[in-house]
Amino acid sequence: MPATNGVIHIIDQVLTPPTVSVVDLAKANADLSLFVAAINQAGVQSNLTAITDKGITVFAPNNAAFKAAGYADEAAIKKADPKVLANLLNYHVLNYRAYSATFQDGADVVTAQGGSVRFNVSGGKVTITGKGNGTNAANITQGDLGTTNGVVHVIDRVLLP
Repeated sequence: MPATNGVIHIIDQVLTPPTVSVVDLAKANADLSLFVAAINQAGVQSNLTAITDKGITVFAPNNAAFKAAGYADEAAIKKADPKVLANLLNYHVLNYRAYSATFQDGADVVTAQGGSVRFNVSGGKVTITGKGNGTNAANITQGDLGTTNGVVHVIDRVLLP
């Protein structure tokens, strides 16, 4: 409904702000248990729970993605070099909130790790490709999950720098 100072949208439910951080959201999702194990091994919890003005965006690989990347289980992640995991996880983070509707086809976006990922948008579907993934893009399987400090997109492939 147009108004003199904006537009009013009528909705069918009350909007409530998020109540969990990125890490808490991941801990509550059984399909992100290997992602949580990687966060713990890498020691990057504080990076993913901090609250900043711009927030963060996290592309959280699901368990199948970690297994396909060579991390068969939590024991394998606990044996991994924390610095290698921290570099890998930071490649999955943007230093601002980014929702699916804002991703632009063909855009290269710099991650918290310093490298870039490429977005492809076609027919309402968003895929993301890391520089080390060749032509194997990650699909967003769950997107736009709001948290107190940002937004999470669950993906089906580990992004490789």
